[in-house]
Amino acid sequence: MLMDIITVLGSATLVATVFHSLHFPLLVGFLFTGMIIGPHAFQLIDTQLKVDVVTELASVLLMFTIGLEFSLKKLIQFRKVLLSFGMTQVMMTVFCVFFFLIIFFDQTWNKALFFGFLFSLSSTAVALKLLHENRDVETPYGQTSLGILLFQDIAVIPMMLIIPMLSNTSLNQEYHFSLLSFLAKSLLIVSVVFLGRFFVPWALHKVVRTRSRELFFFFMLFLFVSCAYFMKQLGLSLSLGAFIAGMLIAESPYGKQAMSDFEPLRDNFLGIFFVAVGMMLDLSFLTHHILIVIILTLIILIMKAVIIFCICWFFGHPGKISFVVAGILFQMGEFSFVLAQLGVDKSIITFEEKQYFLAISVISFLLTPFVYELLRKK
Repeated sequence: MLMDIITVLGSATLVATVFHSLHFPLLVGFLFTGMIIGPHAFQLIDTQLKVDVVTELASVLLMFTIGLEFSLKKLIQFRKVLLSFGMTQVMMTVFCVFFFLIIFFDQTWNKALFFGFLFSLSSTAVALKLLHENRDVETPYGQTSLGILLFQDIAVIPMMLIIPMLSNTSLNQEYHFSLLSFLAKSLLIVSVVFLGRFFVPWALHKVVRTRSRELFFFFMLFLFVSCAYFMKQLGLSLSLGAFIAGMLIAESPYGKQAMSDFEPLRDNFLGIFFVAVGMMLDLSFLTHHILIVIILTLIILIMKAVIIFCICWFFGHPGKISFVVAGILFQMGEFSFVLAQLGVDKSIITFEEKQYFLAISVISFLLTPFVYELLRKK
């Protein structure tokens, strides 16, 4: 495992340096690094199991730092955007993808709904990085984008709880058990968040009174790992637990201090995550199915961008702002990869269908920095 980490870090440094000297975004360099060193190319990371371990580790660390960006106070602050832009975007994207796959690809309703979940999400990490780098967070399109992303991240929780029910569509005993499990897990998650709002600030206050930065840092790690483990025991994902832990810490009076401790690491975790995404893509699959991948990518990304543009325009944004929001959010999200793996584990989608999703996702990530830069300058 240590040798694998050395390989990932060393390769990412080398390739990203070359891309930076060519004035390409580092994100693109990290994706190409993963494609090169993964089990489908030069095999420096030679098994899918190793790729899965690196991916989950990177995802968990990244989602914790993203959770620190948000809090329940931000939910209240963005409530209008959440309930108008965010909810409408997720519902419309799921709806359009659902009917597109049923009408043109004759997919079953559960598989079509599952892909709707995957494509409705956008990358919080990529959007935050672009907005921070260009100092656009406080702009109208920056605030709208953050509100939509926040709703998407919250929507992941019911999506994860619904997925087990999609694997069994007949109304038998197993389906009823899945429904009861859905209700029980929902109640547990709400309880954890509710209790965490009181416990976390109280515990952090006790730790801060020691005036030890080391204790403060280690207690945050304890909360992060504990919440991630708890969600894993519920059959959800470590990444979701890490994200919730970050939000609970952000909600406390010491959220800004926690963010200052972890913020320098966020971009590093983002780099490792995109190396891992690149490693998951089977290049031989991509070359053999390049035409259909390109067609599907164009259809899905244009469909999603048009939906986001229309929603922003409908709720009162002028055309330029609507275009920029669409340019920030048309790609896939970090949680989409978590959902995709859960879909494979539950036999909702096949490995080949996951590769189609990965190919579309990687292309969307490659395009995002260029599209965003082009639209914001117009």
